[in-house]
Amino acid sequence: MSKSLKNFISIKEALKVHSARQLRLLFLMQRWDAPSDYKDESMKESKAIEAKFSNFFTNVNAKLRDARHKESESDGQRHFKDAELALIEGLKRAQRLVHDALSDSFNTPRALDALKDLVSATNEYMGQRRDDVDVQAIGMVARYVTRMCRMFGLAPDTDYRTIGWGSLDVDKAGADAADGVGSKEDSILPYLRVLSNFRDQVRRAAISGECDKRTLLDLCDTVRNELLPPLDVMLDDQEDGTALIKFIDSKEWQRQKEEKEAKRREKEQQKLERAKAAEKKRLERLEKGKVAPEE
Repeated sequence: MSKSLKNFISIKEALKVHSARQLRLLFLMQRWDAPSDYKDESMKESKAIEAKFSNFFTNVNAKLRDARHKESESDGQRHFKDAELALIEGLKRAQRLVHDALSDSFNTPRALDALKDLVSATNEYMGQRRDDVDVQAIGMVARYVTRMCRMFGLAPDTDYRTIGWGSLDVDKAGADAADGVGSKEDSILPYLRVLSNFRDQVRRAAISGECDKRTLLDLCDTVRNELLPPLDVMLDDQEDGTALIKFIDSKEWQRQKEEKEAKRREKEQQKLERAKAAEKKRLERLEKGKVAPEE
């Protein structure tokens, strides 16, 4: 980028389009002693890494919270089997790779790759053992990834008990509570409205005699997909018929939803354009067929 050619962008301007974390990830993706490019493809990769880590933190926190809710008496020992031992070995390997990368003139791209591989391996473990996940093992991995994210400036260096990003912004709800503003009723009212609205619709369907299985499932899907995510809650249906409760960032959910919708519209537009082009070719062939043979 060159100021004389006016093909540059300031940090302040970039922050109007991207978050501080996304820009910091962009910097971590490139060596500090090499030319650094700011372009759409690089920012897409940065956002993909952020989404990968965000989903990982969300899933681990949900598993830990669910385990605490179902907690039974523990003997205080770890009962790791082959899958858990392999995961912990992967954690140790990632720790060595990150240490070696940062010792090599702060090679942050290589360190970031090691963290991404560790997250992928843990996601694979959780996917394969959906209902039999050892929360101690995934907790160890998540705490290490969180610690490295704090060290890289991707998460606030505050509460070491939490797993995940935390917040780089002021928590408005927390600030209000600290100032004595708001109440328990204000906090729970949005969730009670969702529950009350769901109950109202089920009652109406039952009274009208239209309460079939499809109607109930559609109402449940509406609660899961449309009503709870704006309240920072996501339900993940499990194979045993229960739902895993996840706390998410509603703004990030809305952004991803809008991006998916934009991609869907783009695909539809491309499909329409292809259909128009095919129709145009068909008409051209028909028109050619009207020409007299002698001509």
